[in-house]
Amino acid sequence: MLPFTFSILKCNSCDFTQKLRLMPTKVHKITPASEFYREVDEDTLESLRKSFESVEGIYKLEDDTRMFLFGNVVDEGKIFCDGCGVYFPIEDGIVDFVNPVKVDGNEALTEDV
Repeated sequence: MLPFTFSILKCNSCDFTQKLRLMPTKVHKITPASEFYREVDEDTLESLRKSFESVEGIYKLEDDTRMFLFGNVVDEGKIFCDGCGVYFPIEDGIVDFVNPVKVDGNEALTEDV
């Protein structure tokens, strides 16, 4: 999953877009094949920047926005919805929107979920 796609996603359980958080656990870099660019709002960019701040060996947002959005590939992780408390696993770069996982309201979502 390329980070730019995060900007067009919404939760299938509650239809929120601004309450999604990307939580990557495995990421690799690629060289984008084209000069394509997509405008992404500042709130989404800030959310993505926070999601990747502990990931090493990737293109950073502050260095080059286009390379950050199109040159990093999330292989594994999850997308968590703060609105309804579900997360969608990411495996092999594909987000599983069919089988969301509900997080119990009493437990806090951590990077280990």
